[in-house]
Amino acid sequence: TDRRDPADVRAAMAAIIGAYRRHQPVLVALNEMAPYDAAVGDTYRELLAEVSDGFKAVIVEGQQAGAIRPQLPPETTANALVLMVERTCQQNLPSKPVSFDAELADVLTEIVWGALYLAPR
Repeated sequence: TDRRDPADVRAAMAAIIGAYRRHQPVLVALNEMAPYDAAVGDTYRELLAEVSDGFKAVIVEGQQAGAIRPQLPPETTANALVLMVERTCQQNLPSKPVSFDAELADVLTEIVWGALYLAPR
């Protein structure tokens, strides 16, 4: 994968939104129950940690390729962006039609690209 291609970021955002749509009832329930049930909270945190670990690897690879800002700590950056995307999906998708998904993917792509990449789109 070319870490300098905004289409890759767009594809990743669309995939996350699609996965959230497919699993929305379970994800909403996990999010709502997490503060009250330790096992559910652990499960939800593990799901987010898996996504964050994958994103961290993308950041490290992009930094090594000279495409992603070297001053960004990969783990902290991945965690922040994953939580931003997760919370945005959690707050918006239940009340929005599927037709909203493309707009959201475009917006998240712009935000993630602007935060990470040295070169403008």
